[in-house]
Amino acid sequence: MNHSGKENDIELLLEKKFILASQYLSATREMQETLIQKKEKHIIDFISKRQDCINKIKNIDISVQKFIRPGSGKFKEIFHNYLESIKNIFEQIAPIDESITIMVKEESRSIKEELLKINNVRHAAKGYGAKGNKIPRYLDARR
Repeated sequence: MNHSGKENDIELLLEKKFILASQYLSATREMQETLIQKKEKHIIDFISKRQDCINKIKNIDISVQKFIRPGSGKFKEIFHNYLESIKNIFEQIAPIDESITIMVKEESRSIKEELLKINNVRHAAKGYGAKGNKIPRYLDARR
């Protein structure tokens, strides 16, 4: 396309946004696979990658907003393919995110149940152990 300087700047920003959205999708898929394989200790890396992508995408969105006027139909016409590609990526991310949320909630519920079991066992053990440790109230000193 033959664009003006402003349009070239917008095009570069949208290319960056597309790349970042693709990286976000990749990190989301890796995160899902990690959860499936029960390797939760690596999740923080993917959360960081995703957050980094989100922050950069927000900055790009702010920059793009500086270039365009609200409701500008010209912008949508010129960059329709970029916008559709980016939208497509986020549509792919949504069900994966939903799946991840379900897995994390299930894991959280499972951990809570385990902690309750451990706590109950601990209380039971304390109850049994405490009976033999009590000092008698009255001590027969006549002996």
